[in-house]
Amino acid sequence: MSRRTTTEWGGLSLDALSKRWNRESVVLYGKIDSTNEAARDLAEGGAPAGTIVLCREQTAGRGRAGHEWYSPKDAGVYLSMVLRPSQISHPAMISILAGVGVVERLDATLPGLRPGIKWPNDVVAGDLKIGGILAEASWLEARGRVRRRKGWR
Repeated sequence: MSRRTTTEWGGLSLDALSKRWNRESVVLYGKIDSTNEAARDLAEGGAPAGTIVLCREQTAGRGRAGHEWYSPKDAGVYLSMVLRPSQISHPAMISILAGVGVVERLDATLPGLRPGIKWPNDVVAGDLKIGGILAEASWLEARGRVRRRKGWR
């Protein structure tokens, strides 16, 4: 599938979103396969830490255990972010910590929502799933130009 960028999302321009989120790099797509795939490709191409990938529609979004799904146009927020931590002592904790961060922010912004986490990676409000967290990683080794990918789900 070809990935075509767009210049606005939710009525806001790319420039406005970059300023609003204080991000050096925000990439907007109309319809793509997966924000995680796009983020990985951008990261491997040198995109800076904090790069946000956002789309209006996903045709092959991914979840835990390799489950795929279709994300309908303009029906949600489909977003991935490039992180470049210098060291990670417990990589499996990234999904959990991201979920806690999302829940804390939602609770502070929308106190009546009463968000929570459903193990292991769903963000919920009451009995409804309102989001999911999927952390993936890839490492590039400089030695001998060896390229190795590792990941977790």
